Amino acid sequence: MVNYVSQTWEQKIGNKIVSITNLTPQFSADEKRKLKLQIEEKLYDVFYKYMSCKP
Repeated sequence: MVNYVSQTWEQKIGNKIVSITNLTPQFSADEKRKLKLQIEEKLYDVFYKYMSCKP
């Protein structure tokens, strides 16, 4: 289960005050490493796909 850090503030937009909440996940070092590898693999797949299409 992932824990989140919550940041909340209010912003006036026109005549209304809107409450804005930002949730940031807290991962362990091992989870961060695994997530980074997954993202890199997906990015590699995308770049390879588009680079291999060039004549």
